[in-house]
Amino acid sequence: MSDVTIVTCYNNDKVFNDFADNLKTQTYPYELIGIDNRGNKNFSSGSSAYNSVINQVKTKYVIYSHQDIIFTTPEALAKFVNYLEKTGLMIFSELQEQNSIYLEQLRILCIGIT
Repeated sequence: MSDVTIVTCYNNDKVFNDFADNLKTQTYPYELIGIDNRGNKNFSSGSSAYNSVINQVKTKYVIYSHQDIIFTTPEALAKFVNYLEKTGLMIFSELQEQNSIYLEQLRILCIGIT
């Protein structure tokens, strides 16, 4: 059983499928919730999409992710969760590199609660 749920709102099947396939390379167990927002017809904002599934999350951690995240190593998710457990920090991060966000190269934009 996992203690991490990854939630992503997607508007492109291919990009979402690439995201899901890339996640399968991770050594750390996870649950994935994909929110279908193709055509931007289902939700007026990202927050309304994420809020629509919050009751489905049963894990200790939830990661709200863009659909174009690339996990650069099989241990990227494990390292990320380990960092969260050690620090108790809430992290919001985006680092653009060639139209993708690389989890291994996190830049902390906001640090929230401990």
